[in-house]
Amino acid sequence: MKSKKNPIIYIGGPGYSYEHFEPMIESVNTHFQEILSSLHFENQEGVRTNIDLSLDVFNPEKIRAYACPVDTKNGFYKIEMTAGLSYHIWLASRIFESSFNFFPWLKELKIIDKEKRKSGRRKLLADFSYYTCSYAIILHEISHIVLGHTDYLEEVTGYGELHEFGESGSAISEDDFEIRHAFEAEADRQSIEFLMVFLDEALGPDGLGRHIRFPNRLAVYEFLVYSLTSLSTLLQQLTGGARSVHPMPNERQYIFHSSITSYLQRTNLVSAEKISDRMPFWAMQAGEKLGLRDSSDALKAIEVAFSLSRVDDVLKNIDIKRFQHIARN
Repeated sequence: MKSKKNPIIYIGGPGYSYEHFEPMIESVNTHFQEILSSLHFENQEGVRTNIDLSLDVFNPEKIRAYACPVDTKNGFYKIEMTAGLSYHIWLASRIFESSFNFFPWLKELKIIDKEKRKSGRRKLLADFSYYTCSYAIILHEISHIVLGHTDYLEEVTGYGELHEFGESGSAISEDDFEIRHAFEAEADRQSIEFLMVFLDEALGPDGLGRHIRFPNRLAVYEFLVYSLTSLSTLLQQLTGGARSVHPMPNERQYIFHSSITSYLQRTNLVSAEKISDRMPFWAMQAGEKLGLRDSSDALKAIEVAFSLSRVDDVLKNIDIKRFQHIARN
């Protein structure tokens, strides 16, 4: 019997339409508000950070996410994500609903909710991946605000808006490009820190899941790496690999999985030790299966690590800490 070829994510489907996704829009908005209700920050002057976070459902054809200041003095900001981008994230997540066997532990996955058993393991994993990647995008935009990126740009350039799809890099100075690139890399890193906190809550006390139960924690982290790799691959397709202030898709994948390890090293040393050797392997394997360029080569991964090492130096040079918001109890 011939082995099945690796699946390919098609931007347009296949076999799916916006109508299939539309019923999920309300739940997405609910999840977004849950994010905001659990994050409490204030600026350096003690003014509460107020974020208006919305999903633009009136433009399903537009693919956009952005964060911008509205009134920094009084702590008001805006984040918007279009339904078009959310739909494409949903499309990318359908890869885990395909018949391709990504995970050797799939049959060990237990469905706790009786009402969900008809959906099957693959669909439930695909839906979990969709919410995970949607959170990652929104938390990236929130990170731009709380890390002080929008405030810095508002003060220095008079324009504090940051877009997920924008700023090609061709029309700005090299210094400005380097700063914005550092902002994007840091927002990716911080978004995973936030995501891991939400994931820990979602998976329950034993970390194996509430509605679906993973066989062990290693399966959880392997699934997370594949989900975030599917997001990186989607970004590769949406941008065409064009140079921009954002790290390249394979670099973003590296930031994602290395940030998971960093988080666990501080919060769960036992899990960190178990996955430290596996994480790079999972990332390269996921990159190869999902078609993420330059992600399955170990030497390339080392190059990425070195290239991103300058991010903290750039942030230190502009004294970004004086713009950062502070977590409130």
